[in-house]
Amino acid sequence: SAGMVGMNYYMFVERERWEGFCPVTENGKIREEWFAHRHMFRILHEVDWKNLSRESRLGLLWYQEHYWHFLYEGGGIIQPDDYTLVASKDYGHLAQEPLWLYTKALVDADVDFDVVDIRTELSRYPLLIYAAPPFLGREEQDKLAEYVEGGGTLVFLSPPPHMDVELRECRSLMEELGIERGREVNLKATLNLGGRSFRVYVAESYEDLDAEPFLRTEEGNVCACRRKVDEGWIYLVGFSALEREVLTGLLDALGAPAFVRSDDPFVHTSLHRNGERAVVVAINRGTEARTVRIKIFPDLGLTSGHQVEEMFTRRKLEISADQVLELHIPGKDVAVVEVRKEGVERVDLDKEELIQGYFKL
Repeated sequence: SAGMVGMNYYMFVERERWEGFCPVTENGKIREEWFAHRHMFRILHEVDWKNLSRESRLGLLWYQEHYWHFLYEGGGIIQPDDYTLVASKDYGHLAQEPLWLYTKALVDADVDFDVVDIRTELSRYPLLIYAAPPFLGREEQDKLAEYVEGGGTLVFLSPPPHMDVELRECRSLMEELGIERGREVNLKATLNLGGRSFRVYVAESYEDLDAEPFLRTEEGNVCACRRKVDEGWIYLVGFSALEREVLTGLLDALGAPAFVRSDDPFVHTSLHRNGERAVVVAINRGTEARTVRIKIFPDLGLTSGHQVEEMFTRRKLEISADQVLELHIPGKDVAVVEVRKEGVERVDLDKEELIQGYFKL
């Protein structure tokens, strides 16, 4: 669903103290979990992910030094045998908090996004989100400035970095983009997004900045502003957008690229396609069965000859002219929908046979 083309499974075969958690025992015997894994591997083979492009053009920036800082700050209270606690909510007050919170918010809002290492090529993403601590190496600050100047859109959901990794003052990015921090207000206000009103927490207001007001609360606070820099745009957002409707409303106002979205916060979707077919993966993260409406945004050029089919049940589905389909997904389950042109061979996935284990690795 995340666009992977390979898998590294740690502890696939049991050893030491991992009894009961691995698909294969130390003696080479299989457990019940094996059949679920065989099912998963069959899907990876048959759907042919390598020849399908996962549609995502929005990136959430990730920086290695933020993570090291997070581990350093939390290291003194992490037991040597329990490193998994590093990512638990109990440590949310540490350096990674904005990233964790907005990662969860983006998933809950069913937004098509990638976590993007700031050291990699950024140009394939027309919009990048910075939700992280206010420090960044000078080289990385210069790289973000170049991204904006070259035509990218950079959105700050947390204050822009004004320090380097040693926490010394470094305003290279802010000076290059011509931006400043807003005025601290820390208040609740009413914000209109897409014709709906929301109560939001506003941390900063931007009335006095050399920037164009972008969003204003009903009380008059400029809670988001933007500035044109060469070929690109910079946005400063001074309010919390962690709620699903607020975040999707903000992204719609920003013109963020969208590809597929469900109307249910428990269902997460992704779109994969090539010239002949499109595949929608819909994951029900809830324990109850859900009937959802899923909107596909890119124009698929639908004709009467297109076939829409749920790939496990082989059930034919209807899709409207505006590319909305309705789908029933059992609790804690996955549905895979294929939209293919006339004459394109169907991909044969039979969940019952898969679970019985006829497929051999």
